[in-house]
Amino acid sequence: MHYGLDRQAEIWIQELEEKLSRKLEAECRRLGSMMPYVPENGVYYDMGARELNAWTNGFFAGMMWQSASKNLQNKSKKGWTRL
Repeated sequence: MHYGLDRQAEIWIQELEEKLSRKLEAECRRLGSMMPYVPENGVYYDMGARELNAWTNGFFAGMMWQSASKNLQNKSKKGWTRL
């Protein structure tokens, strides 16, 4: 990452990306095929089951797409050709 940031900022960003990646992976395992929305009593409800065409339904999928794209880039940099 080269945005004219100092080394400390780059380390902070890298650590944050790693934390976010771990969090998203854990959420995927926990949620399965569910489309999460606002939690009720500490538990997400499945917006796909309630209102499949809600405009917010793409947010979680978009985060997953961005995460997968980033992970694929990192793996290809390491020489991985298959997942």
